[in-house]
Amino acid sequence: MFAELTGLEIGSIVTGFVFGAIGLLIAGVAAFKKTEVAVDQPVSVEVIEALHKQFAAKNEFDKHVLENSDRHALIFAKIEAAELRSRTDLEKAVTAIQEDRRRTWDKLENRNERIMFALGKIAAAQGIDITPTE
Repeated sequence: MFAELTGLEIGSIVTGFVFGAIGLLIAGVAAFKKTEVAVDQPVSVEVIEALHKQFAAKNEFDKHVLENSDRHALIFAKIEAAELRSRTDLEKAVTAIQEDRRRTWDKLENRNERIMFALGKIAAAQGIDITPTE
């Protein structure tokens, strides 16, 4: 297999292996390099007290989450009920519009049939052929 390769191709393959090995070496050094974090001074008591004043304690936070969960459940239940009512009202309105449209169409169709019947009688009386042609 390698006997069929030209010198340029073999050189390219070797160069690729060399650069790959260098990349692995650099990645290994970076992964195992130890860094130390230096802390110049400990966190002062004032900062800790300010944080305790600014943020709630864990038990207060959990109580607040529980209260909000109940309130949110109530809000979402009201939203669902309003959405259901709106959807029902909309379906009723659409049904009423469709029924009205159907009645109007039936009236127009009935009138059209009567007009066509009358036109046929008039045309027959005048001896005119009004049959549609294609």
